[in-house]
Amino acid sequence: MRLAWRALGCPCGVIVLGDGMNVRGAALIMATVLPGVGLLAVFARGANLFSDQSWIYRYQTLIGAVVALLAAYIAVRPVWRQLKYIKFQSSAMYRDFVDRRLSEIHERYKIVSEFVSGDLDNFERKIYEVEELGIGKYDIEWLFESGQNLYFVVVNMESYKSKRLDPLFIEDKVQNIIESIRFLVDRLEAAHRPHTAEQFGEDYAISDEDWAQIEKEGALAEEQIIGAASKVRRDFNDLRASFEFEINRMRTSLRSIDQELIKASPL
Repeated sequence: MRLAWRALGCPCGVIVLGDGMNVRGAALIMATVLPGVGLLAVFARGANLFSDQSWIYRYQTLIGAVVALLAAYIAVRPVWRQLKYIKFQSSAMYRDFVDRRLSEIHERYKIVSEFVSGDLDNFERKIYEVEELGIGKYDIEWLFESGQNLYFVVVNMESYKSKRLDPLFIEDKVQNIIESIRFLVDRLEAAHRPHTAEQFGEDYAISDEDWAQIEKEGALAEEQIIGAASKVRRDFNDLRASFEFEINRMRTSLRSIDQELIKASPL
């Protein structure tokens, strides 16, 4: 829509109303600015203010610019309100996204904790009983069962990693704990191998040198079990801390968005 006028002897000016200008805004301009300009022109002509010596003649460009700015301000006010409403809608949509993301990260945190915490707690309890309380020992069956249980933890964690899209820093922590559990499983297998394998069988025979190496690796593996388990616990704590950091970050974002929505609410 274009509104053109020639007033107070000034060159023709043009006000352009954007496509977003609604009918109400256009009517407001026509009902306020244009009648005012017309009345001013009638008054000026009657008072002989269009002569070459009049102040209106001297400042006609400035007066025209002021009128144009006033008309532009009235025209863009509805656009400002519309932009504010669009921003409000965008913030509301982003809040829904962050809220869904927070629910998903909570669910993944729960899944990972269930995968690891139970078997790791039981394993550490046995170590504490043997090393600190002197109750029992690392029997062969426990070494084998613990190795099998932790192996399935590795399988579950690898499956989790392949199907989930966590933030990169969480994926790194997931990979760290997979590697540390895999190393612990390897130490458990090496520790129980000398007790379950035989040097001589019906269709095989292990040389004395190789058998001595198996026994040596088994003894070394038993010594490394405690350190390997501690590494798993540290990596698990780091993974949990990463999830908690992301959860807290999402909650902070939600609070910030809520404050913006309250301020920008059109209600």
